[in-house]
Amino acid sequence: MGRFDRYRALNEGETNKPSWPMAIGWAIGFFSTLPAGPPQVRNPHARDVFSFLFVGVMFAVIWSAVATLMLVIPNEEVGTLITAAGVMSIDILLTGGMHADGLADVADGLAAKRSGSDVKRAMEDSAVGAVGGAYLVVAYIVRFALLTAAIYAMAPFGATVLMIGLAPLVGRGLAGMALRSVAPSEGGLSDPLRSVIPFNGALLMLVITAALGVGAANLLHFPLLMVLAIMGIATASALYLINRVSKTLDGIGGGDICGTGIVVAEAMVCLGLALSGPYLY
Repeated sequence: MGRFDRYRALNEGETNKPSWPMAIGWAIGFFSTLPAGPPQVRNPHARDVFSFLFVGVMFAVIWSAVATLMLVIPNEEVGTLITAAGVMSIDILLTGGMHADGLADVADGLAAKRSGSDVKRAMEDSAVGAVGGAYLVVAYIVRFALLTAAIYAMAPFGATVLMIGLAPLVGRGLAGMALRSVAPSEGGLSDPLRSVIPFNGALLMLVITAALGVGAANLLHFPLLMVLAIMGIATASALYLINRVSKTLDGIGGGDICGTGIVVAEAMVCLGLALSGPYLY
């Protein structure tokens, strides 16, 4: 994860307020493999965390763009598989497996905790352990299955399938509150980011995320109450998991735990979209 080293805080207590383009570039460089301009060697700012929303919108548009394959492939079953594979492949390329890496580290940390081993060392080890590898394989299988089910459920309703972009939007939109939910710890990037995003700022991120989701639902003729329920349940589930795991690991690996929460939120959104199929008629 060396590409994130340039974003570590420099001098504690010093805050440099970046312009919005700088903050958005920081967020793109943090969450994706896309070029985001020259390195920004500075302390994090609340605008950086708030810019995660921009990245969520960007990923949502990309996921939805890939989902348009369902509108041109005549065979629904084949189209669903191709589209789900395309969404997963593009997402892995864009994120560089960032959140998957976090999930594996968290799994290794939990395994070390149960065995009485050094949790911090297990999570910081660049090699994925047996438990982390097993969780990673299962996570990708489940993710592909839920993506496929969601796309298949919405496919008969034309452009409604573009709602699949809701998953990455919710995942990044809860990032501020996720940082507020992890326990404080020493080291890592989660602490400086946690310190710069106030609770009301994190809450505002959730409100804007909900507004964007409702706007997309209204545009694509998706039931508004249903989309709010899906977003609410996915967000609550992810934040609960983040809080519980963080306490279990004594605050170690805050960034990895937040990344795991994003993976869970995306999966829960896909599950909700899949279950919504019968109610779209």
